[in-house]
Amino acid sequence: MSRFSRFELIAGGVILILIALIGVTFLIAQRRDPGPRIAYLGPVRGPQNVWIVDPTVDNATPQQVTFSENNVYDFGVSADGRWLAYAEIMDNGIPEIFLLDLQSGNRRQLTDCTGSDAYCTTPAWRADGKVIAYQRSELNSALGVPPSPPRIWLMDLAVDPPTTFPLFQESQVLGSQPQWSGDGGRLALYDSATQSILIYNFDQTDELRRVQAIPAGNGTVGALSPDGTWIAFPELVMGTLPHAVLRLANLETGDFGSLTPEDADDVEDLNVAWHPDGARVVITRQYMGERYTRGYQLYMVDVNTQQATPLIFDPNYQHSSPGWDQTGEWLAIHRFLVQGTTADTTPEIWVYQMETGALRRVVLDGFNPRWVN
Repeated sequence: MSRFSRFELIAGGVILILIALIGVTFLIAQRRDPGPRIAYLGPVRGPQNVWIVDPTVDNATPQQVTFSENNVYDFGVSADGRWLAYAEIMDNGIPEIFLLDLQSGNRRQLTDCTGSDAYCTTPAWRADGKVIAYQRSELNSALGVPPSPPRIWLMDLAVDPPTTFPLFQESQVLGSQPQWSGDGGRLALYDSATQSILIYNFDQTDELRRVQAIPAGNGTVGALSPDGTWIAFPELVMGTLPHAVLRLANLETGDFGSLTPEDADDVEDLNVAWHPDGARVVITRQYMGERYTRGYQLYMVDVNTQQATPLIFDPNYQHSSPGWDQTGEWLAIHRFLVQGTTADTTPEIWVYQMETGALRRVVLDGFNPRWVN
């Protein structure tokens, strides 16, 4: 029986190590971050569920991740892209908030709004993934009176089972459209009772200075800057024609500015989304008069100079719901045809790539796009 030489043994060992390294590399590649994806609701005619699609792949097939028979009302994605919180309408017509692990597919119910005689929607994640803010209305079934206006509640996921409680103990403070700053230090909401945007600063130790109120009569909360120090929001102006303008508030100094020319009665700016660099925003703008377009178009605005540059301009389309991925390279938008003999109001989701300027449709029947980073 022949013996292996020392060289052959060493060579064999090296080969085995190389094979093991190749296997590990393959496994890592298989588990690699898939990159930014888009979650959205669809189809419009229902039942509406959450789907996920890869916008970087041509003709990618969307993946359905929720399976409600009664519609998903809305949803939020955690900052790390692993978790989906969504409000599903149950058979009794009341939404309950569920938590879905996008890696394993496991889900669990977070709320008991039926047992609490409440209506719970609009989950919004804090950056660290440990707290969800959501919108809750008391139904008052036993009292025989109409449902109460919505308030903001918090859910602490760091404990098991999660605990939930109102953000404000004062029941007269209303709240809707919760939105966290990128660092999780501030929470913005809209209080319809006072027609104000309220900013709750969790890092402020002085109780009397913890909440800032910003008058805003347009009914929406706007958008917090990535570092949470600014908020851009629409405000209704009664000019020659009533129209919305975009204003800025510095939450550190209390100073106000504008993204819309104050003397421009022929401009309406409505939606706003901050670029991750914090120096630019994309807005939806509609011109009246000679420059009139039926649909809102997309412009990039320099926050410091207020200089607006057309980004996506196609008068055949209405544009809304712009949102950046974490890199600032991709912009997702909701759009639909508003002009032409073949105009179809079925919403579509498109992506715009900053580096190349390429604009491409990724979903034919969907709305409310959110990035899964």
